[in-house]
Amino acid sequence: MQYRSTGVILRVKPVIHAGDRIELEVSQEVSAAASTTTGVSTSPTISTRKIDTKLTLKDGATVLLGGLMSSNQSKNEGGVPLLKDIPGIGQLFRVDGETNDNTELIVLITPYIISDDKDAEAITDAFRSRLGGWARKPPAVNEKQGQLNPLPQKDSTPNIANTIQTAPSGQAAGPPNANQPLTTGATPTAVTKP
Repeated sequence: MQYRSTGVILRVKPVIHAGDRIELEVSQEVSAAASTTTGVSTSPTISTRKIDTKLTLKDGATVLLGGLMSSNQSKNEGGVPLLKDIPGIGQLFRVDGETNDNTELIVLITPYIISDDKDAEAITDAFRSRLGGWARKPPAVNEKQGQLNPLPQKDSTPNIANTIQTAPSGQAAGPPNANQPLTTGATPTAVTKP
């Protein structure tokens, strides 16, 4: 017994060059297994269509690849046995059907060069925002208290203009001053207004 991979198979081999250029070797394959009706072998027949493409793209550019098309036509008939085969009036006892399926495989490829953790997080967040509300970031776990921090709201980006600094008791609170030294023994904390 031997197992073969069938279906839609996409293989991509990227190579990064200077100037943020990416060379891609893309292999698209569509294969399907059909039962063998002739001969003594019972193993299925596998029909395969494959395209190999080599291209060079800039970081973040999108290219469309197509060309794998298939067309399937099938006819079927059903009805009352024996009566559907009578010439002339057999059409009254028979139902004929015809099905046409046309399929074209189109692939959109957008390569990104991820150089550090910030790039990876930005690309992940951009993709997550396309998926909708069910793909939101999971809540972070507060290690000190062992509780889940609440999820940030959509417009929860911190605004520097709304940031104030609290002072220890007995001192006036106000915006941070770069020329004023901090008092020892007091730890100022930043609080953002919602």
